[in-house]
Amino acid sequence: MPTSDSTVGVVRTKAAGLERQPSSQWPKYVIILTLLSALYHILDGIKERWYIFDPTELHDLAKAAIARNPDNTTLIVSHIVSELIEKHGIKHINPREDEWVFSNAGGAMGQVD
Repeated sequence: MPTSDSTVGVVRTKAAGLERQPSSQWPKYVIILTLLSALYHILDGIKERWYIFDPTELHDLAKAAIARNPDNTTLIVSHIVSELIEKHGIKHINPREDEWVFSNAGGAMGQVD
């Protein structure tokens, strides 16, 4: 059973006769926080590798669809869907245009499938 000497701040173990200072946990937490921060910055720098679509390509496609059919959202969606299916296949694209929804969340106009 360890005994404590409060005036000196030393913990003594009766069986072993050893003395040690009480350890602080903050260096361990600083190291863990530093490693997690480094991991976050590394992963944030390579996140584009897991994107299915190129944002620049999507932007260009949207601009082309709007220029081609400026006042007809049905034709805009149809153009975007057909171009995406032609280039990327049907695996990640919903071909049912009636299930596409316009979203103006956060002031950014876009479509959600």
